[in-house]
Amino acid sequence: MNEIKMRAGRSFVIQLFSGAVLKVIQALPGVLGYEVRTVAGLSNLTAGTPFSDKQVPVECAYEAMLAVFGLDMILVNIFHQKTVWVLEACDALLSHKVFTWEI
Repeated sequence: MNEIKMRAGRSFVIQLFSGAVLKVIQALPGVLGYEVRTVAGLSNLTAGTPFSDKQVPVECAYEAMLAVFGLDMILVNIFHQKTVWVLEACDALLSHKVFTWEI
């Protein structure tokens, strides 16, 4: 039972932390008064937990949110192919280039 509480507590902390990170990334330029370049390590989101198939969808969702909130660079596990695909899609959709399915 304590393990379940600990896991639930960790999930709650991750949710609080994740939301705070997004708010800070978005607010930094206004607070500092100049353009800010930001970088994050995506694997830090699930650090300390055994690998699970649930991690990749969480990483994919969070990296998309980070992109929308203005993150400039991200460190990812390139062996999580779905994570890389989401990054490529975010880059294509958020760039100032014309989007096309053709390369």
